[in-house]
Amino acid sequence: MASYEQRLIQIRQSLECVQAALVIDPFNQLLIEQEKQNMSDLEKCSTIEERILRKKSRATWIDYGESNSKYFYALLKIRASKNNITSVYNDMGMKITYPKVVENEFTDFFTQLMGKANGLMPCPNTSIIKAVNCLTLQHQQELIMDITHEEIDEAIRDMPKDKAPGVDGRMMPAWSCTAITLIPEVPAPSKVKDYRPIICCTTLYKVVAKILTRRIRRVIEVIIGKSQSVFIEGRSIIDNILFSHELFKGYNRKGQERISQGDPMSPYLFVIAMEYLQREMNQLPDTKANINSVTKMQETFQRFFAASGLQANADKSSMYIAGVHQDIKASLLNLIGYTEGSIPFTYLGVPLSAKKLNIHQCLPLVEKIIEIVSCWSARMLSYSERVQLIKSVLFGMQTYWAQIFILRRKIMKMIEIIYRIFLWTSSSATSRKALIAWDKVCQPKAAGGLNIINMRLWNKAPILKQLWALTNKKDALWIKWTHCYYIKQREVNTMDTPKTAAWVVRKIIEEKKDLLQGSTMQTSLNAALADMEKQGRFPIQRAYVQMQPQFSKFTIFGEKGIPSDSTKADMRQMGYEAGGQHQPGFVKTLFDEMESSSEPSEPSSSSGSAGFWPRPQAFSPP
Repeated sequence: MASYEQRLIQIRQSLECVQAALVIDPFNQLLIEQEKQNMSDLEKCSTIEERILRKKSRATWIDYGESNSKYFYALLKIRASKNNITSVYNDMGMKITYPKVVENEFTDFFTQLMGKANGLMPCPNTSIIKAVNCLTLQHQQELIMDITHEEIDEAIRDMPKDKAPGVDGRMMPAWSCTAITLIPEVPAPSKVKDYRPIICCTTLYKVVAKILTRRIRRVIEVIIGKSQSVFIEGRSIIDNILFSHELFKGYNRKGQERISQGDPMSPYLFVIAMEYLQREMNQLPDTKANINSVTKMQETFQRFFAASGLQANADKSSMYIAGVHQDIKASLLNLIGYTEGSIPFTYLGVPLSAKKLNIHQCLPLVEKIIEIVSCWSARMLSYSERVQLIKSVLFGMQTYWAQIFILRRKIMKMIEIIYRIFLWTSSSATSRKALIAWDKVCQPKAAGGLNIINMRLWNKAPILKQLWALTNKKDALWIKWTHCYYIKQREVNTMDTPKTAAWVVRKIIEEKKDLLQGSTMQTSLNAALADMEKQGRFPIQRAYVQMQPQFSKFTIFGEKGIPSDSTKADMRQMGYEAGGQHQPGFVKTLFDEMESSSEPSEPSSSSGSAGFWPRPQAFSPP
């Protein structure tokens, strides 16, 4: 960056001298050519500088559009203020402001934390590793085979194009260099321990890691149990959340005494370590809420720490105890050293509760969206950039919740109001200013809208996927649990809602009633579901498109009185309008032809029933 700044200064100075000379001698051909060369060099260096500044702004959600606007410079100021650590409190509570002392405080802290060589670690228990699935000889040979040119090429192509080869932009000197960056863990960090270090890897390290990651990805499913659903292709983290709700449904129930009630390689290495811990835990006898069981669990954690180096942070850990007396609870908490947790709490980014979520528990989602639109840098976005922010960033925040819960209508209404106000006013202040109704904004562009996702309709698509999974995918742990305890060989399409299931599972099964009543979209959805059954996967986006109302746009040239953006509803209204000024006979005939040509064919059903959730054999090939 500094070299480009210096180069820009030199080019501008040279250009000023040349242009000053041209004022005196405007027809000097040598000066004219030199000015052209300086202008070309200035444009090239300015483009590089602009790309560097955009990279520093970290506005990765904007793929197209301006890259040198006020918004990017506002982000630069925000990042500069966040990245500048002016003061910090030491362990004695004294505030340090002198830059060199602040630097030494961080260096000493992380040197003690990261700079120690680990001693000899005990080997993991091989009997536990061999107790369940292990890699076959073929899988082992795939992991240690020679690296091919194709693997290297694929790894390099997979990397972002705007990444530098090394710390200083050159490959060879940067092979053994590593940059450490501090990331704040709390909104207003004041102590050294409020930061966590991350290592910025070099290109060579990334290439090696990506090659090894691809090899591990091909074989890891063989050794990882079904209870682990994160970082494994084909499994979803949502399965863990749904299963956790099922486990916590009886948390508030009173019980009797002594009755007991889951760098590119980092995710895969973590999953392998957790698989070993799970196998260690499976060796324990039935655990209960007593001193003996908790002591054995703690000993297991200590053996896992000795073998892997991974240890739970007591300051961030809690213990949840239900159905025991207060004296036993106090003894258990004193033994393990954790604080007592309470329901509800946040698990994998969403609230985990034994009861149905209320509005208060969903407010963190609303507050997070308000925080983004209230940021002063967001006010500098243009209209098109605000539309893109709503589509990519803001909508993505609530999509994660919508894949798990059926959001309450009041919450969805609150979020839609925030989106609407931000779109038309670029702020979060209450306003009734809206040029177009929000339902119209959510329509496709072909129908005159902005193609912003309809939240209420989108919330049904992920729930439809969960229903599809209950019928067709029976490998996830929460689906096996639901089938074993509640479905019991019955049809999901016809069974009653199990009253004893967790509220999340009940809401998913109850939703089939509303979906079954959607006769207007039933035909197209059946065809889509048949194709999904054939492919063995459920694209939520496609289900959402099939569930949308059909907005058709017709362009008619030479017909007076018929707008070019007329929809089916508009043409139907014009076709039956009295007076004949819109040629009703012609329009009605044209509409009928368009309607018949766009009508999807209804799939046949071997069972004779066109239920919204038929069995796989009831589908005909698309």
